Amino acid sequence: MLISHIRQLTPETLTAILQHNGILEKGAAVSELRVQESRPTTTGHVHFLRVQYRDYRSLKRAPNRIFVKITREGLDFSSRETTFYENVAPEMQSRLAAADLVFPVCYDAYYDDDKKQAHFLLEDLSDGFRPSGDGQPPSKVHREKMMERLATFHAYWWGHPDLKKHTPAYDETALDNLVIQYQAAFERFRPVMQHKLPANYMALLHQIATKLPAKRRETMLKGLNLTMVHRDAHPGNFLYSFNNVKLIDWQSWRTDSGLDDVAYLIAGHFLEPVQKLETRSLLQKYFNTLQKAKIQSYTWEDCQYDYLASLARCAGVLMVAWKPEQTDFTKGQRILKILDEMGGLKIFAS
Repeated sequence: MLISHIRQLTPETLTAILQHNGILEKGAAVSELRVQESRPTTTGHVHFLRVQYRDYRSLKRAPNRIFVKITREGLDFSSRETTFYENVAPEMQSRLAAADLVFPVCYDAYYDDDKKQAHFLLEDLSDGFRPSGDGQPPSKVHREKMMERLATFHAYWWGHPDLKKHTPAYDETALDNLVIQYQAAFERFRPVMQHKLPANYMALLHQIATKLPAKRRETMLKGLNLTMVHRDAHPGNFLYSFNNVKLIDWQSWRTDSGLDDVAYLIAGHFLEPVQKLETRSLLQKYFNTLQKAKIQSYTWEDCQYDYLASLARCAGVLMVAWKPEQTDFTKGQRILKILDEMGGLKIFAS
């Protein structure tokens, strides 16, 4: 049942939900719910609840705080986040400690196909975690923890047999269509932006719109080095504690190269001094975490190549999202600058 308004979430309703999902035992019950805070968001409303139970022993498994997110009607993309919390998150929650999860623990998720509306009952992280105040991670420790948490998530799904069950595999047609999409975007982009961007940036975009890097195309067709990715991993989608991070808003997840998340985060969002001083060490942190998770067939050379290929992928995606009425391409320019400085054209050479 969809909870479309917080008034619908009564103690009886929450009891039924938690019992249905195996969080409360039969006979146990919620005795009181208190809404501590409610606020609107760009996609709906969020609420912070305190929960009391008839028997305090229920707290061994059930939460005493819940974060409720209710999307507004008509947002069909919320179905993807629902699928993530219904099908992907439980697999990891059953095998990893909550502290090692990159996402909040989910107690319930539901999407209404008719209304195109969803609700999510999630772990309330507000006691120890906060969003970034200035759009940047608070410290180097947090930047390193982002790499570690992304790598832990990617390693779990790296070559996982259930990947094809969750998202379609890539084939020749899918990859050809991706290039066709880039080509159409470039034809829209070029007349407006070719005099606003350096010629070497336009040359990179032309290559991106012409073909995929050969090694990336080959590995994707073979299903190698693929994993589940968030696909919108920017600092505003992370929450930060003293020495840990969590990643929220999972409506864009799919199967791809894990370095897509890393490249989008570092090149698209970190400040330029951080990029110059820390990119290599952050990539090394990501790679080392993969190695600790037994992803042994993936080499440091593979990681460096994939970072370049993912920079190109991110630039292509941003070019597709660009609209003629936009006057700049700031995030794309940041990525193209780094790709150019790292000799990105070489990955298109063969």
